Amino acid sequence: MIEFIEDIRQTYSLNHYKRIIIAIKHYHDSLSNAITPVSGIFIKGQRKSILNDIIDYNHLKECFDNYEALDDRDKRNKIILSLVIHQAVMTGELHQLEPGHIRLKEGKIYIPGYGDTNSRTLDLEASQMLELQEYLLIVRPRMLANVTSYRNGRKPNKIDPIITEKLFFGERGSDNIKASLYHNFRKVKKKYPRITSGKIIRYTVIAEWLKTIDIRKVQYMAGHRYVSSTERYNVMNLQELKDSLNKYHPMK
Repeated sequence: MIEFIEDIRQTYSLNHYKRIIIAIKHYHDSLSNAITPVSGIFIKGQRKSILNDIIDYNHLKECFDNYEALDDRDKRNKIILSLVIHQAVMTGELHQLEPGHIRLKEGKIYIPGYGDTNSRTLDLEASQMLELQEYLLIVRPRMLANVTSYRNGRKPNKIDPIITEKLFFGERGSDNIKASLYHNFRKVKKKYPRITSGKIIRYTVIAEWLKTIDIRKVQYMAGHRYVSSTERYNVMNLQELKDSLNKYHPMK
């Protein structure tokens, strides 16, 4: 493949032969080949994202174990944090989740596709089961009743009826939980400054999966459409990230 690439470089432009290589990769992906001839081959001069936000996975586990859930909102937020840490659910996917997507009897969760990600069904961790059951049977119905009740001058027409179909919803009756996610990670950041968003957690979780799980399975678990999206996490570790950041930092 390297000899072939060197040959086509003499004839085609950079963008052209990069497309040829991508076509070869997609062809072998369609055959479900375990090994792709162009796997791991990167063209010199190609931009490569630097995932400098990956942190120690044990840091995430500690954060989750120490998360205090004193009221219904905190319990909901801890469930959200749990799904991001254990299943690498994207923030956009959290908006799409419905109660029926949680299959407690099977110990599974169905995550609908969103944007560039594919849908997938993943295992739930044993440690998630009790809290998810409490949320589905007690916390969520209580929050829903609290939102839909007329109080504090809240106008019923301000409440989006679709929240009854959503797993998560805002305290003021919106199906958009952007504000809830902001406050959730703000709380986390106070004790763990490096954990600032769901994206950082997802990066870390996928990198952790790749240490012990086959890349094709991780591709499915992460919802990646192409294995190339998963491959970029495979060579990353904390020291490499630090070295890359030091080398390419704009202030250097």
